[in-house]
Formats: sequence, structure tokens, C-alpha cells
Amino acid sequence: MIKPNPCQYLYDLISGRRPVDPGFPDWTAVAAAACDEHVQGLLFLRVKNHRVPEPVRWQLESAYYATLAGNTFRMAALPLIDRMLSREGVSAIIFKGALLVHQIYEDPGIRPMEDIDLLVRPEQAGQAHQALRKAQFEVDSRFPGMWRGKGIVIDLHHHLLHQDRIAGRENLFPVEPWSDAVPLEPGYASLLKPDPADHLLFLAHHLIKHSFSRLIWLVDFYRLLESADNIQLAQLSEKIARYGQERSMAYILYLLEALFGYRPPAQFGKKRLGPLERYILELKGRRGGAGDLGNLLWLFCLPDFRSRLWFIAELLFPGKNSPVSQSFEGNRLRRIRKRFFRNLGAGLGMGR
Repeated sequence: MIKPNPCQYLYDLISGRRPVDPGFPDWTAVAAAACDEHVQGLLFLRVKNHRVPEPVRWQLESAYYATLAGNTFRMAALPLIDRMLSREGVSAIIFKGALLVHQIYEDPGIRPMEDIDLLVRPEQAGQAHQALRKAQFEVDSRFPGMWRGKGIVIDLHHHLLHQDRIAGRENLFPVEPWSDAVPLEPGYASLLKPDPADHLLFLAHHLIKHSFSRLIWLVDFYRLLESADNIQLAQLSEKIARYGQERSMAYILYLLEALFGYRPPAQFGKKRLGPLERYILELKGRRGGAGDLGNLLWLFCLPDFRSRLWFIAELLFPGKNSPVSQSFEGNRLRRIRKRFFRNLGAGLGMGR
């Protein structure tokens, strides 16, 4: 007898491919997978009118209402953050979770997030820090970009993919988001939202960076594409070609088709993927994530051998100011290098 796969059943529930089955033999494992994938709120809305085990219902309902309360508080803080930055003459682009909750999630309880991500121009970093200090925010000693205060965490970025500290990523994502950014809402002076196409292209790299480890990020992407009109899809197609983002988009579209049955518009075309690329992507469907292998896909996104070699060197032998060095030191960094080469070998072997 084949044992049911809780992770696959979760994907089918979230995508609507399968109905809720109260008799599924391992609802506890399904709920655990939902927690790992950050889709507890979505799963709660799917099962709340069905007779799933009571402990599972309670766990999902608790997560939903905790997310609802936290996100309601964060969304209410956006006008205050706008005024705080405006007083110092700082512009900031809001992106990732906070922008997505604001734009595409009608119910804030179904999209978890831990912080508010803001992008400021490098030359305005000092003014942004001053604005945060004046508002009684304090920088996290472990993570220099994190600022905590008033029950809120703000993750302050100077470049979307930390290109300032990992220069090899410059060739991965040459998108300049400022020229097409507009005010978040009428009346906002400092908080901006990026062009929808720029945001989608960044989110594709964010997924690759984290090896597709959370289903909620694919749900984000799916909802953004489904809500886009024909003009926005045409603009996205144009920017994909302009910035050479065909491969990173192809990876996301491959997963959306596999997990959600999404059919991309014809203007996106269909990029032919190699066996190693398909193997890494299919790990998401088979076991919930690609482990450390997801980052290997960035090598296929880079335009030439030289940029790939530079990228690998910076990843494995980072300078002391890079995010890698700040997060990992000594033996732990050596273990990361060892695991990278082991996974590279495994991926090359299994991807044949």
C-alpha cells in the first residue's frame, strides 16, 4: 500500500485540485507541512467547514488569527512609517510581504510575514537610520539591516539582492526599481510601491535564493499573475526580455504549472530547461523544497562563464562584509562550502 504524501496533499488542497477529505490518514503531518510552507491561514480557510481533527483545526485557526492580528497592526503602521521617513526627506520602496498583503490579499490573516521590507537608496541610508532612531527603533546587533521598535520589525535594504555586498549578483538582477516606482497610495509622501513587473522579477530571484522553500511565495506569484491585466502582462514580458530574466521566470512558471496548473500567457514563451534544472525544480513537488540545490539555478541565469565563476567564488569565499560572512563564521562556513560541492556533485549526477 502506498503511503499518502501529506506534502503533496497540502499542495493539492491549496491549489484547489483536490477536495478536503476529513478521512485523510495524517492530518497532523499536513498541518505541520502547512506550518513549514507558511500557508496555515490558507489551509484554515479550506478546512474550516469540514470535520478535520479538532487539534488540527485549533492549530490552523490559532495561526490564522495570530497572522490577522499581526498584519492588521503592521498595515496600520504604514502611514506612521511614511511620516517618519518623510520628515527626514527619505524615499523608500515597500516590497515583499507588506506590499503583497496591501495589494492582493483581501484577508490579511492568510499571508504571514515577520517584518516590513523597505528599500532605500544607498545615499539616503544615513538619513533613514536617523529617522528610525528618532522614532525609537534600535538596530539588531546580529542583523545590521533589521530595526526593531514599537512592536514592529523593519528590514532595511539598500539593494534588492544585496548587490552592494555580493557584487556577483549584479549580473543576475540588473533591474533598477526607482524610475518606475510610484506612491503607495494617494497622500503618501515617502513610501513607494515598485512597478508590478519589477516586483515580480525580484520575487522570482527571492524564490531561487531560498530554494523555493515556502509554498506561500509561489502562491504570491500565482496571485500576482492571475490579477494582472493584459497591459501589465505585456509590460512584464517586455521587461523579462529587456533585463534577460527569461530563465528565472521560466523556473517559477514551471513550478506554477506543476503545482497549480497555471498556463502562462503565450507572450512569455516557453524556455527549454535542462535535466539538472528540471531535477532541482521537481524536488519542490516531491519533498517540499530543493534544500541547498536551489541556489545552483542562479548559475544558469548568469550570462557567461566568467560571471558564473565570479558568483561561485563570492558565495564560497565571501568578504568579511558580505551577508554570508556576517551570518556564518569559521567551521560553519567551511561546512557550507563542503555541502555546496557535495550537492553540486549530487545534482550533476542525479540530473542526468
